[in-house]
Amino acid sequence: MSDSGTPRRRYTKAFKLKILEEKAAGTLTVKEIAAKHGMHPSNIHRWQKTMKQGGEAALQDKPPVPKRQPELTPETVQQRVVEVKNAHPTLGSRKLQEHLARFEGIILSAGTVNKILRRFGFKPADEVIQAEARKNDPEKQKKYEEEQAEQEREWQRFCRAHPNDLWQIDLATFYIRGQHRVWLIDIIDDHSRFIVGYSLVTQATAAAVMETLRGAFVKHGLPKEILTDQGAQFATWKGITQFQKFLGHLGIHHTMARSHHPQTCGKIEAFHRSIKRELIDVERFVSQEEAAQRIAAYVDHYNYGRPHQGIGGFTPADRYFGIAEEVKRHLQERKALGNEAVAAGKPPAIFLMGRLFGHLVRVQDEAGRLVIHLDGRQVYNADLTPQQITEAAGPAGKTDDAA
Repeated sequence: MSDSGTPRRRYTKAFKLKILEEKAAGTLTVKEIAAKHGMHPSNIHRWQKTMKQGGEAALQDKPPVPKRQPELTPETVQQRVVEVKNAHPTLGSRKLQEHLARFEGIILSAGTVNKILRRFGFKPADEVIQAEARKNDPEKQKKYEEEQAEQEREWQRFCRAHPNDLWQIDLATFYIRGQHRVWLIDIIDDHSRFIVGYSLVTQATAAAVMETLRGAFVKHGLPKEILTDQGAQFATWKGITQFQKFLGHLGIHHTMARSHHPQTCGKIEAFHRSIKRELIDVERFVSQEEAAQRIAAYVDHYNYGRPHQGIGGFTPADRYFGIAEEVKRHLQERKALGNEAVAAGKPPAIFLMGRLFGHLVRVQDEAGRLVIHLDGRQVYNADLTPQQITEAAGPAGKTDDAA
């Protein structure tokens, strides 16, 4: 592994001999040969020295030797991984790893999570299959790394610096089986990918979009800017639309994506792909009311319970409410403690975080005790063990006040 964290590129013995033959021919300099094959000149100098000291046999690449033997993941931890996977079957190894760290206090690598899933009969996620395919193909690995780097640059380039700097709005449509067509209106915060507003309607009108926006304004305030496509709800070549007048009256700048360029609204488009793949396309809703309830549950989990790779493994709520650094600090503390507490049957503190009237609130389970912190100061502590709860409830499960 190199200092940058990327795997060291490996070369076969035949390849090394070919390079040394090119150098011996003298038609190209070492730098020119290195540039031709996409490598550093120091490799050629090192191989020449190695061959001089040990002959051709010394050029055989040796497999890396681990600095320490891998630790066996405790069975109780493995069982919890399986339980979480069963509860969230759509999560791949990477997303499951982030979920375990964020909500279970279990720190594992994505590779370890994948091995556990395969051991218990789960099919590997697509990303793992692709990684295996790249392992023995340097060209695929190089292309993959370039794509990942480009995605990271795109994210940094277009991600707004603060919540409510920019919201994206888009509509997705589907049919209630055997009934009628509906439209899902979603509004996503560009900085955090937090869904600030949504609604399920029977008509894709500007009035429906504005009503959805009003609900988001009440909950989260006004954004500085709103990005949409050039749909009829938002724009017209004839002049100013009702939607644009609505935003102008509130002092919100309206930006429109270029025609035939959906990448501009990429974050909301990605959300729609996920909710269609994981919910809308696999469920058979018997009514619009049922669809609305299931979508509400999906959005709630997406916002608060689903770590997102595009924002560093945090949930959208972590980013939107400005608590990502606080969450990161707790995860680092949990990583330092390891998974021994889980293996011993004493799961680590599972915490909820948020901001309430400008104050940082943290709720933890500390070995059966409910502990609440306000701005880093403990303000509440109560026993939550089953025996204490039963005793507090009194006869027939009633509290003393109710008895």
